[in-house]
Amino acid sequence: MATFPPSAVSDEFLERLRAALDRLPLPGGAPRFAVALSGGVDSMVLLAAMRCVVPESRLIALHVDHSLHASSAQWAEHCRRFAAAQGVAFACRRVDIPGDAAQGVEAAAREARYAALAKMIAPGDVVLTAHHGDDQLETMLLRMLRGAGVRGMMGIRELAVLAPGFLARPLLDFTRAEIAAQADRLGLKWIDDPSNQELRFDRSFLRARVMPALRERWPAAQRSSARLARQMAEAEQLLEGMAERDAVAITDLQRVPCTVLRDLDVARQNNLLRFLIRRLDLPTAGAVHLDQLRAAIFAERRDAAIHVAWPGADARIYRDHVYLMPSLPRASPARSSARLTPQHEWRGDGCLKVVPTREAGFPDEWVQAGIDIRLRAGGERFRPSHHAHRKTLKHWFQENGVVPWMRDRIPLLYRHGTLVGIADLSISEEARAEETGGARWRAVWTDHPPVR
Repeated sequence: MATFPPSAVSDEFLERLRAALDRLPLPGGAPRFAVALSGGVDSMVLLAAMRCVVPESRLIALHVDHSLHASSAQWAEHCRRFAAAQGVAFACRRVDIPGDAAQGVEAAAREARYAALAKMIAPGDVVLTAHHGDDQLETMLLRMLRGAGVRGMMGIRELAVLAPGFLARPLLDFTRAEIAAQADRLGLKWIDDPSNQELRFDRSFLRARVMPALRERWPAAQRSSARLARQMAEAEQLLEGMAERDAVAITDLQRVPCTVLRDLDVARQNNLLRFLIRRLDLPTAGAVHLDQLRAAIFAERRDAAIHVAWPGADARIYRDHVYLMPSLPRASPARSSARLTPQHEWRGDGCLKVVPTREAGFPDEWVQAGIDIRLRAGGERFRPSHHAHRKTLKHWFQENGVVPWMRDRIPLLYRHGTLVGIADLSISEEARAEETGGARWRAVWTDHPPVR
């Protein structure tokens, strides 16, 4: 493959590309740019153009082999040779996409691709993808047809975070035809992924069947979609600012007082809930789920444990608070057991271990021999520290505001069949009063969902 002289890419194209890069609100300093090189015409033109606007020392080409096509290894080699011909460093990572992915092959491949790119960059690097104006129009049409809201109708963003760096799309103001013209000028030979012609994929169907007629009827459709995306971005800024003000009274985003939401009108309730879900990095809730959650917030049985679930997330209401969290994994069987010692920690819903303490804790003799760990089976009784009588574990949970959905997941500590501790929430009077004269140990329970 030949190396192109700087004049091979048109001056007008390069000037617009530089302007797009200059617009990016990146931190100070000269970043390294990592071009996501698929081998298609768009990404090859982007790499050839970037080689003309930044030094080679600040440029690398990254390829993700999705393993979805028999020729994927040859595509990776094509990209490697093209990058080498331009004197640009190259890296490749292979990913496996499950054919039965719940979100569909397209979405699963996209998710795996960005995850792989994130692993291939250094802090502060800027990954560049070759999304252009036609892609923006297609994306906005697809999102509209799927019922996206204001945030979704912002379309493809010019700049986003891709930890540990950033993700930028400097070609959004270019058309597919303009990029193709540069490819012809350079005499490029690119890869045509056959999956792009498969009409079973929504984007392929839209591109093949809808876009030609749309452009013929509305030639300015792409410019209109770009203008709409900018307007939606401005609207989203306003909504985000309003949500931040409405969230001022919330001290724990995972545990939201229902009163905060009840004081708002419906539109602001939905806006605040979406904001909280986003801030907690939970999957987006659909309109149906938000309606169910708002109805639950106003339900008369406010002390009942109410559960609204959507893929990957749970919203639960208990004692007039909304709890927002990732979906809980399957709980361990009630009959499962383990032994806790200074050398052995317990892992279930979180991690439980013992550490030395100068305060009230378990006697050293107990801990060295091992304390049994079990989960709730029903009927347990417990004598809390400084209490004269036992009470049912159910009563203790209620008194201490432990949320119902965690009660069967909390590790219980036993000594010779007697319940002597509830995770790191409480120790028994038997443990506190035992005087052996040795060291004391306390339980530490971490990495678990909230229990109150």
